[in-house]
Amino acid sequence: MDRLLIRTATAGQAGTGNPADRSFTTHQPRRSGKRLSGSRRVTDTNTGRSHSTGPLIPTAIIDTDHPAVADAASSITEGTDGDAPRVRALFEWVRDEIAYDIAPDLDGPTSWRASDTLARWWGFCQQKAVLLAALLRSIDIPSALAFQSVIDHTMPDRFTVYRPQKRMRPHGLAAVLFEGRWQLLDPSIHRGMCERRGLQLVEWSPGTDAVLPRFDLAGGPHCEIEEDLGVYSTLPDHVVEATMALNFLHADEFKQAARRNLPRPVLDQP
Repeated sequence: MDRLLIRTATAGQAGTGNPADRSFTTHQPRRSGKRLSGSRRVTDTNTGRSHSTGPLIPTAIIDTDHPAVADAASSITEGTDGDAPRVRALFEWVRDEIAYDIAPDLDGPTSWRASDTLARWWGFCQQKAVLLAALLRSIDIPSALAFQSVIDHTMPDRFTVYRPQKRMRPHGLAAVLFEGRWQLLDPSIHRGMCERRGLQLVEWSPGTDAVLPRFDLAGGPHCEIEEDLGVYSTLPDHVVEATMALNFLHADEFKQAARRNLPRPVLDQP
């Protein structure tokens, strides 16, 4: 099993002077879509110790003990046999059934809570990742949260005033501990959007990372993963702070442009 360091999100511990305790753990850029995870560090900033097993316990945000989360996980995986089909079922359900919202309403850390995302049926990348992590833990499959800096070349040009260079940072996704490897699961973009926009559908199979593809179906650029920004046992305070500090998320003109005055949930936004 890979040597795993579990980074626990705790207030006031974003940076201690020790490179291992910086806000984000920086890894080599990931240049392509699916590829083997290899070793992946998941760091505990409280102790600095490594863990041999993945996180299963509920947290205030990954509220896997919420009855609605447990019921959903049980229902979605009913009739499946083995961990791989269960992981795939939960990943595909969050990917396709929870609408992606590029302009979420964020009031504070509780806006990320898994049970709330499940109740409203939409969320942005980080919220969908939190829900997926909670569903996985609910059926005793270790999960975590991962973050990246990515360039989305398919982002409409009208959003570059808010997202210079079409950069999304921190982009959120889930991670699952499967057969001794942490593998990334990005459930952001649903099947219908991919079909309408000519994008490759993100799919998972054991031994691979399910991340946004480098190219679309026509061979044009889609997603460039600039950096892996770390893997965490729960939602880090500094990720909440960095996301809340994106002033455009709170601007009415951005919400209007992103939602195009359509009723929520919005299914057609990148």
